[in-house]
Amino acid sequence: MDAVLAQKPLIFHFIGHGRLENQNNQEVGQIAFLDDLDEAMWVDADYFSDRFECNTISDT
Repeated sequence: MDAVLAQKPLIFHFIGHGRLENQNNQEVGQIAFLDDLDEAMWVDADYFSDRFECNTISDT
């Protein structure tokens, strides 16, 4: 994903699986990435959204 975002796309379409995971009595959104063994690696939605912070469009 980082390699794709390094190209600074204007649109990023994600098709995948998500779930809500209970962490400390709070539901946290997670999405699944595949690792090198094609096993699901669940990451918090915050991790996913943080990848896009450096790829925002600037007005300048």
